[in-house]
Amino acid sequence: MESRDSSVSTLLEQERSSNLGIFSLRRSIRQFSDDPVDLHELNELLEYIIKVTCSAGNLRAFHLHIVTNPDLRNYIFHKCHKQRVVGQAPVIIVVAADTDRNEHKYKTRSSFYATCDATIIANNILLALPALGLGGTYVGAFSDDLLANLGINQRTIAVLPIGYPDPNRRQRQRREIDPSEYISELTMPEIEEK
Repeated sequence: MESRDSSVSTLLEQERSSNLGIFSLRRSIRQFSDDPVDLHELNELLEYIIKVTCSAGNLRAFHLHIVTNPDLRNYIFHKCHKQRVVGQAPVIIVVAADTDRNEHKYKTRSSFYATCDATIIANNILLALPALGLGGTYVGAFSDDLLANLGINQRTIAVLPIGYPDPNRRQRQRREIDPSEYISELTMPEIEEK
């Protein structure tokens, strides 16, 4: 009988080229070509991701703001502390937590769950972009009033600058890590009886 570790390794190897391969394709893309993004294709991809992304209570307490207008892109560039990747991107997706969608159910925890929902969809978008030949990265450095100044009562969770990767961009190697440093089993503490 095969050991569990061996069978899991075999399964992972078989799936790597299909389902799990999506993870190996993900890269933080910070330089884009001048090619325009097909917004129809992008919207179809986003609609699909919204339908399949898990969320607290299935309420999808997030909102995706697609930004293509040059003046708004420039505004976001400045609100993101003039990060070059944001200024160069032909499309920016501002991912926001929207507690109007879940406050009725989660009351005081609605902000936490909306933040989780928005973070999950942001990650799923970045994982799915290579399916269209697109790339992007997660920007978390921005002014908290980014959406408020536009009259939108939602909290920004992430800014995703996206576009087609510049074929001449500098390729970075992933930093070597030991995954076991990030995983541990949670155990019950011993409680002394009195």
